[in-house]
Amino acid sequence: MDGLKAQISEIQSKQQSLEAELEEASYNLDHATVVAPADGYLVDLVLRPGAFIRLKQPVATFVSTQEVYLAASIDQRATQWIRPGDLAHFALSMYPGHIFKARVDSVVWASGRAQLQASGILPSEQTVGASRTFFVKLVPEGDFTQTPLEFGASGLAAIFTDKAVDLVKVLRMIEIQSESLLNYVYNPF
Repeated sequence: MDGLKAQISEIQSKQQSLEAELEEASYNLDHATVVAPADGYLVDLVLRPGAFIRLKQPVATFVSTQEVYLAASIDQRATQWIRPGDLAHFALSMYPGHIFKARVDSVVWASGRAQLQASGILPSEQTVGASRTFFVKLVPEGDFTQTPLEFGASGLAAIFTDKAVDLVKVLRMIEIQSESLLNYVYNPF
Protein backbone atom coordinates (compact mmCIF):
# COMPACT_ATOMS: atom_id res chain seq x y z
CA MET A 1 0.00 0.00 0.00
CA ASP A 2 2.82 2.39 0.84
CA GLY A 3 4.41 1.55 -2.52
CA LEU A 4 1.18 2.45 -4.32
CA LYS A 5 0.94 5.76 -2.46
CA ALA A 6 4.55 6.52 -3.38
CA GLN A 7 3.82 5.75 -7.05
CA ILE A 8 0.69 7.97 -6.99
CA SER A 9 2.68 10.75 -5.31
CA GLU A 10 5.42 10.41 -7.94
CA ILE A 11 2.86 10.51 -10.79
CA GLN A 12 1.18 13.60 -9.29
CA SER A 13 4.57 15.27 -8.94
CA LYS A 14 5.38 14.51 -12.61
CA GLN A 15 1.93 15.80 -13.61
CA GLN A 16 2.52 19.08 -11.75
CA SER A 17 5.95 19.37 -13.33
CA LEU A 18 4.51 18.75 -16.82
CA GLU A 19 1.69 21.25 -16.20
CA ALA A 20 4.27 23.88 -15.18
CA GLU A 21 6.29 23.13 -18.34
CA LEU A 22 3.12 23.39 -20.46
CA GLU A 23 2.23 26.71 -18.82
CA GLU A 24 5.75 28.06 -19.47
CA ALA A 25 5.68 26.82 -23.08
CA SER A 26 2.26 28.44 -23.63
CA TYR A 27 3.54 31.70 -22.17
CA ASN A 28 6.64 31.58 -24.42
CA LEU A 29 4.52 30.79 -27.47
CA ASP A 30 2.14 33.66 -26.73
CA HIS A 31 5.11 36.03 -26.44
CA ALA A 32 7.03 34.64 -29.42
CA THR A 33 4.78 36.16 -32.04
CA VAL A 34 6.19 39.23 -33.78
CA VAL A 35 3.47 41.69 -34.75
CA ALA A 36 3.86 44.65 -37.10
CA PRO A 37 3.05 48.04 -35.56
CA ALA A 38 1.01 49.12 -38.62
CA ASP A 39 0.11 48.13 -42.18
CA GLY A 40 3.23 47.81 -44.31
CA TYR A 41 5.89 45.41 -45.47
CA LEU A 42 9.23 44.01 -44.36
CA VAL A 43 12.31 44.97 -46.29
CA ASP A 44 14.84 42.98 -44.30
CA LEU A 45 14.21 40.31 -41.67
CA VAL A 46 17.06 38.95 -39.58
CA LEU A 47 14.83 37.06 -37.16
CA ARG A 48 14.75 33.30 -37.66
CA PRO A 49 12.71 30.56 -35.95
CA GLY A 50 14.29 29.58 -32.66
CA ALA A 51 16.22 32.83 -32.26
CA PHE A 52 16.19 34.59 -28.90
CA ILE A 53 15.94 38.37 -28.78
CA ARG A 54 15.81 41.02 -26.09
CA LEU A 55 12.93 43.42 -25.66
CA LYS A 56 13.10 46.27 -28.22
CA GLN A 57 15.97 44.62 -30.11
CA PRO A 58 15.72 45.51 -33.83
CA VAL A 59 15.10 42.38 -35.88
CA ALA A 60 13.62 43.77 -39.11
CA THR A 61 13.37 46.82 -41.32
CA PHE A 62 9.70 47.69 -41.59
CA VAL A 63 8.13 50.20 -43.99
CA SER A 64 4.72 51.49 -42.95
CA THR A 65 2.16 52.01 -45.69
CA GLN A 66 -0.34 53.51 -43.30
CA GLU A 67 0.94 57.05 -43.69
CA VAL A 68 2.64 57.97 -46.97
CA TYR A 69 4.43 61.29 -47.22
CA LEU A 70 7.38 62.90 -48.96
CA ALA A 71 10.23 64.85 -47.44
CA ALA A 72 11.34 67.79 -49.57
CA SER A 73 14.59 69.57 -48.75
CA ILE A 74 13.96 73.32 -48.91
CA ASP A 75 16.35 76.24 -48.48
CA GLN A 76 15.92 77.89 -45.08
CA ARG A 77 15.15 81.27 -46.61
CA ALA A 78 12.13 79.86 -48.48
CA THR A 79 10.59 78.10 -45.48
CA GLN A 80 9.38 81.37 -43.93
CA TRP A 81 6.56 81.57 -46.50
CA ILE A 82 5.51 77.91 -46.49
CA ARG A 83 2.23 77.14 -44.73
CA PRO A 84 0.28 73.90 -44.19
CA GLY A 85 -2.09 73.31 -47.10
CA ASP A 86 0.12 74.98 -49.73
CA LEU A 87 0.03 73.21 -53.11
CA ALA A 88 3.14 71.37 -54.24
CA HIS A 89 4.12 69.61 -57.46
CA PHE A 90 6.71 66.88 -57.53
CA ALA A 91 8.37 64.70 -60.14
CA LEU A 92 10.11 61.40 -59.39
CA SER A 93 13.11 60.21 -61.38
CA MET A 94 11.58 56.72 -61.62
CA TYR A 95 8.50 58.06 -63.50
CA PRO A 96 9.75 60.26 -66.35
CA GLY A 97 7.23 62.77 -67.66
CA HIS A 98 4.86 62.42 -64.69
CA ILE A 99 4.02 65.37 -62.47
CA PHE A 100 2.25 64.67 -59.19
CA LYS A 101 0.43 66.91 -56.72
CA ALA A 102 0.81 67.16 -52.96
CA ARG A 103 -0.10 69.43 -50.08
CA VAL A 104 2.22 70.77 -47.40
CA ASP A 105 1.62 69.08 -44.07
CA SER A 106 4.32 70.85 -42.07
CA VAL A 107 7.86 72.15 -41.97
CA VAL A 108 10.21 70.06 -39.86
CA TRP A 109 11.74 72.85 -37.78
CA ALA A 110 14.88 70.94 -36.88
CA SER A 111 17.96 69.72 -38.61
CA GLY A 112 20.30 66.82 -37.96
CA ARG A 113 23.18 69.28 -38.13
CA ALA A 114 21.90 70.84 -34.90
CA GLN A 115 22.63 67.68 -32.89
CA LEU A 116 25.76 67.19 -30.83
CA GLN A 117 27.14 64.07 -29.20
CA ALA A 118 27.67 64.37 -25.46
CA SER A 119 31.42 63.96 -25.13
CA GLY A 120 32.72 66.31 -22.47
CA ILE A 121 34.71 68.14 -25.17
CA LEU A 122 33.74 71.65 -26.23
CA PRO A 123 32.45 71.64 -29.81
CA SER A 124 34.48 73.47 -32.44
CA GLU A 125 33.16 75.53 -35.30
CA GLN A 126 33.78 72.65 -37.71
CA THR A 127 31.72 70.16 -35.66
CA VAL A 128 28.73 72.50 -35.42
CA GLY A 129 27.97 73.09 -39.07
CA ALA A 130 25.06 75.23 -40.12
CA SER A 131 22.36 73.53 -42.11
CA ARG A 132 21.17 75.34 -45.22
CA THR A 133 17.95 73.38 -45.56
CA PHE A 134 14.92 72.20 -43.64
CA PHE A 135 12.61 69.39 -44.63
CA VAL A 136 9.00 69.97 -45.57
CA LYS A 137 6.55 67.11 -45.10
CA LEU A 138 4.34 66.73 -48.18
CA VAL A 139 1.22 64.57 -48.37
CA PRO A 140 0.69 63.24 -51.91
CA GLU A 141 -2.72 63.64 -53.53
CA GLY A 142 -4.29 61.44 -56.18
CA ASP A 143 -4.24 57.83 -57.29
CA PHE A 144 -0.87 56.07 -57.26
CA THR A 145 -1.96 52.59 -58.32
CA GLN A 146 -0.19 52.87 -61.71
CA THR A 147 2.77 54.79 -60.28
CA PRO A 148 3.33 53.57 -56.72
CA LEU A 149 5.40 55.78 -54.45
CA GLU A 150 8.42 53.72 -53.51
CA PHE A 151 10.30 54.22 -50.26
CA GLY A 152 13.53 56.13 -50.96
CA ALA A 153 12.60 57.46 -54.42
CA SER A 154 14.17 60.78 -55.38
CA GLY A 155 13.05 63.69 -57.51
CA LEU A 156 12.16 67.37 -57.57
CA ALA A 157 9.52 69.35 -55.73
CA ALA A 158 8.10 72.85 -55.96
CA ILE A 159 5.89 74.42 -53.32
CA PHE A 160 3.56 77.19 -54.43
CA THR A 161 2.94 79.66 -51.63
CA ASP A 162 0.50 82.56 -51.73
CA LYS A 163 3.51 84.92 -51.83
CA ALA A 164 4.66 83.65 -55.25
CA VAL A 165 3.83 85.62 -58.39
CA ASP A 166 1.75 83.66 -60.95
CA LEU A 167 4.44 84.00 -63.63
CA VAL A 168 7.02 82.45 -61.28
CA LYS A 169 4.61 79.57 -60.55
CA VAL A 170 4.17 78.88 -64.27
CA LEU A 171 7.94 79.02 -64.87
CA ARG A 172 8.56 76.60 -61.99
CA MET A 173 5.90 74.20 -63.37
CA ILE A 174 7.61 74.30 -66.78
CA GLU A 175 10.98 73.69 -65.12
CA ILE A 176 9.71 70.63 -63.22
CA GLN A 177 7.99 69.26 -66.34
CA SER A 178 11.15 69.66 -68.43
CA GLU A 179 13.34 68.08 -65.72
CA SER A 180 10.90 65.19 -65.50
CA LEU A 181 11.01 64.68 -69.27
CA LEU A 182 14.81 64.62 -69.12
CA ASN A 183 14.51 61.50 -66.94
CA TYR A 184 13.62 59.64 -70.16
CA VAL A 185 17.28 60.07 -71.06
CA TYR A 186 18.91 57.56 -68.74
CA ASN A 187 22.50 58.37 -67.83
CA PRO A 188 24.10 55.96 -65.37
CA PHE A 189 27.19 58.15 -65.05
